Amino acid sequence: TMQIIYIIRSVRPDVRESSGVQKFLQLLECICYIQEKQSTKTVKQIYLTRIRKFKYNLTMTEENDNDSDILKRRIYFNLLYDFYSPLLTERQRKIYETLCFSDLTLSEAAEVLGISRQAVHILARKIMDKLDGLEKDLHFAANTQKLESRVKELEQENKSLREELLIFKEGGE
Repeated sequence: TMQIIYIIRSVRPDVRESSGVQKFLQLLECICYIQEKQSTKTVKQIYLTRIRKFKYNLTMTEENDNDSDILKRRIYFNLLYDFYSPLLTERQRKIYETLCFSDLTLSEAAEVLGISRQAVHILARKIMDKLDGLEKDLHFAANTQKLESRVKELEQENKSLREELLIFKEGGE
């Protein structure tokens, strides 16, 4: 708890003005409040709901996902976006980038894009469904990951063979 309080207090005032930083600090304050206070179950429930909503807005995940699932999902969709963004419309790319790369909530993204929060939510879901569908049909991301892992295996094998050859040469001289 003291580390969290230190983090909250150590953020520079000019950085604190950023909406993403403000939301993060609010999240830390919620965690501190839950840990510090022996409050009623209702108050804890309210703060836990706020934390869940905060995580949901940042990552467009299901509310019952844990942190590792959220991170894996975010990495997965960013990988898909790298491969399939040329197949999205300019508007779809702008919405995805605003939500995922600018780290804005749905409400903030709606304000930036000039559309309703609900429209941002629906469009974001459609974009993610489209990216997922493209991957299921084309398998570019999965195949690329398999190829990259195979290249790493071959590089390791090559390195070990070079070491063995060097040892063999040194022993023969």
